[in-house]
Amino acid sequence: MSIFLALLSAGAHSVNQMGVRLYQTKLQRSVVDLRLFQAVVGLVAALCYFLLAGCALPLDGYGLLLAVLYGVGFVLTAVSVTACYACGPMSLTSVISNACVVMPIAVGCIWYDEVMSGTQILGCILLGLTFILSAVKPRGVGTGTALRWYPLVFLGFFCNGMCGVLINIYGRVAPASAQNAFLSVGYFVTTALFLLMALGLRKKHGPVDRGVFRPLTIVVILMASLGSFIGNGLLMSLNTALPASVLYPLVNGGIGVMVSILSCVFFKEKMTWIRLLAIVLGIASIVALNL
Repeated sequence: MSIFLALLSAGAHSVNQMGVRLYQTKLQRSVVDLRLFQAVVGLVAALCYFLLAGCALPLDGYGLLLAVLYGVGFVLTAVSVTACYACGPMSLTSVISNACVVMPIAVGCIWYDEVMSGTQILGCILLGLTFILSAVKPRGVGTGTALRWYPLVFLGFFCNGMCGVLINIYGRVAPASAQNAFLSVGYFVTTALFLLMALGLRKKHGPVDRGVFRPLTIVVILMASLGSFIGNGLLMSLNTALPASVLYPLVNGGIGVMVSILSCVFFKEKMTWIRLLAIVLGIASIVALNL
């Protein structure tokens, strides 16, 4: 059951990323629109967690600090990843940013004395090969990737990994109500930061384009917010059910594989034999991690 929930978390995160990309390609008129959209997505997720927490925030100082740091890390991840989507391939961005799995795994092994089996080590090796192959730029593909994509994708990798570390640390010690409160505070922080960014950007880019308020906007907001809400909620709750060496490769590897496939189907990113091999290895790594 835990394995199924981990895969469900990966699927929910993939839906979140697809929602963000749909907004960028179909609705966004300026960066102000995007930041306001991200603020609304964060607010919906925050309110959902707040309701699950019983409309209370039972956090001590330690939990509150980690929640604020999580919110800041989430914003930095979202800003860097969405910037990567605009100047490079979505499939490679998702896979490389989700290679951050090594950070919570390292925490699990160093701080919590978790031991990886031989097949799980093989799974991590296969996942590493997946990341390497996904980063290879085939001839004639991705020629429009801007130079700024490379530092941005590394920033997404690092910040996404730190969010995973914070969830891993707090998810082990907090009861269910506190876990939801932690995520609620984190998403309220992201909402506030994105609103501040949108207000600051208005001076340069002007107000929000009213043309973005269409029925499709509601659909992508629900995709992005509920995907994030379900994905991170399951991820935190599974910290005590599965070791980090299994949970995070399963979720992050699953996201990379799913987004690679979906980006080719819905956004017409070219599928080459290298990318196909990367997807196959990603699936093989998920299988190995669960043997």
